[in-house]
Amino acid sequence: MEYIIRSKNISVTEAMDIHLRTTLDKIQKYEIMKNNKLVHVDLEYTKSGENDIKVSIDLTGKNNFLTATSKNKDFYKAVDLVLKKLEEQLKKIKDKITTNHTKRTSFAKVIDEEEYSDVELDEE
Repeated sequence: MEYIIRSKNISVTEAMDIHLRTTLDKIQKYEIMKNNKLVHVDLEYTKSGENDIKVSIDLTGKNNFLTATSKNKDFYKAVDLVLKKLEEQLKKIKDKITTNHTKRTSFAKVIDEEEYSDVELDEE
């Protein structure tokens, strides 16, 4: 995957970059993200009121577009919260796909059972 990291009012250190890449590699286990080529990461430091770091991640999958945003004073916590949100979205999509797939196969099993019950066997 290719990562595009954009930052506003904050400089991205090597440790921050490594942490971002290792946490984003965790979502590669989902089948939906296998064809994903590009990940956009936006980092923004705000001074108004509380000193917060806003992390926003956009993922483009095969048939969907996922985005998650989190604010926290600590950069690493903000990245972990965004990863948690993305994993929840990916699990939801994965569950939809698997339940739709199992519905189709269970319907096929019912048809097969009906066909076998209608067949008469000749006993000689």
